[in-house]
Amino acid sequence: MSSRTIDAKPAKLPSNIIKGPISRKVAASLLAGCGASSGTPAKIAELPNVIITLDGNRHACVVALDKEPQGSIVPCKEAVSFVRDELRVQRGSIYDIRTVATVGDTEIASVRAALDDAGYRFIGGRKLP
Repeated sequence: MSSRTIDAKPAKLPSNIIKGPISRKVAASLLAGCGASSGTPAKIAELPNVIITLDGNRHACVVALDKEPQGSIVPCKEAVSFVRDELRVQRGSIYDIRTVATVGDTEIASVRAALDDAGYRFIGGRKLP
């Protein structure tokens, strides 16, 4: 045996460890504590699942999934229910807030608080009221 060789035997796995291939459904349930639903803060490198744009000219919000080129115009006080019920975005998903024209800090803070209270996570990376 050289000084770089280790006389090691393979580790024996405990019987509660799954062996062999597993289905996506099983893998998803095993990873349920990871990612968006885990309560961990979003990281700026992540992409938002939904984007809410507060439009100061229309006095409304434009809500869009990240993959949609255009969103739907809804009253800002209905943005959370639209995200949850119409777009079916799950709790724990990441959102971003953007603004067009002049939007008051209180309106931005109100939309953000409603999204946070509903269980969505702000993408972070910049300061919002």
